[in-house]
Amino acid sequence: ITCRRFARRGLFAAGSRQPERSVKTFSMTHPSDDIYRSDFVRGLFQEMSATYGVVNVLSSFGFCIRWRRQCAAAVPIRPGETVVDFFSGMGELWPDVFRQSGTDVRLTAIDFCPAMVTRSRRTVERLPGADVMVLEEDVLANSIPAGTVDVVVSSFGLKTFTSEQRAA
Repeated sequence: ITCRRFARRGLFAAGSRQPERSVKTFSMTHPSDDIYRSDFVRGLFQEMSATYGVVNVLSSFGFCIRWRRQCAAAVPIRPGETVVDFFSGMGELWPDVFRQSGTDVRLTAIDFCPAMVTRSRRTVERLPGADVMVLEEDVLANSIPAGTVDVVVSSFGLKTFTSEQRAA
């Protein structure tokens, strides 16, 4: 899990595996070469979006819930600040962010998987009074102007980066 003023890195949930159909769809030649390609990652999350939340909780034995709480608690978010959630998924981190900081925070969520963005917009509906803007964009090529963000959080997104991308 990553919460920054960057505090911690996330891992795949224990026991998670990629669906075989995704492997066939993207005709991987060598997994280490292809699993970080944007089109592969987008397709993988698109395919598993319907069961992602349940599988994540079950395969991590519920620890993903604790990790998200720890992420939100690890970084002080003050009222009026702007928070960006990279690789926001279904917005699972947001209730903890707003619980910790109150709803006087502007949250921008970025994810490039259409199905996950659709699900995250449903999460916004369950957070009355929360100021959340959901963007369907690539985190590495996003539209957020430089110098406009106070806090960056990411629950499990860094697992989709190559080591070169994480170092940048």
